[in-house]
Amino acid sequence: INPKKKKYMDILNLILEKNINKHLQIIAMINCDLFLGSQSGPGMLAKFLEIPSVITNAINFNNLYQNENFKIIFKKFFFNNKMLSLNEIFKKNLDCLWDINILKKLNITVEDNTEDEIFYATKELIDQKFLNKNTLKTYFSEKNISFNNMKYSVLRNTSINFINNNKFLV
Repeated sequence: INPKKKKYMDILNLILEKNINKHLQIIAMINCDLFLGSQSGPGMLAKFLEIPSVITNAINFNNLYQNENFKIIFKKFFFNNKMLSLNEIFKKNLDCLWDINILKKLNITVEDNTEDEIFYATKELIDQKFLNKNTLKTYFSEKNISFNNMKYSVLRNTSINFINNNKFLV
């Protein structure tokens, strides 16, 4: 038995228990090398600890995030079986959602990230592949979308694979 793996499994099992001691969650997070998950809950702890992170299934496109070492992939929004581009999301004022039921009322369906999207976002993070700093500035100015604090926008570290495969910046 690999002692490292055994230790990892013990911590993982403790985290998955319903009545987990929060202290153990913090210890587990401090000792991890990479966080995969949502921006809320443990994702906020990963952000605070500046742990390299792949933020998955995000629905808030205008959040600010000061940590540099992350990749983000968004849930995909579909209207009439067509995925909405970032421009369409901003035009429909869907860039900051806290209640996914809003999408249901608008007949917009949502799709979670695929294993491939998560894999490629993780690979980009490990390989330190990031968007050109001017890509989003140019995109926003061309689309006449005002976005303050671009320096800290979560969009700046969107997975390149996610953008390209989903025609996200159209």
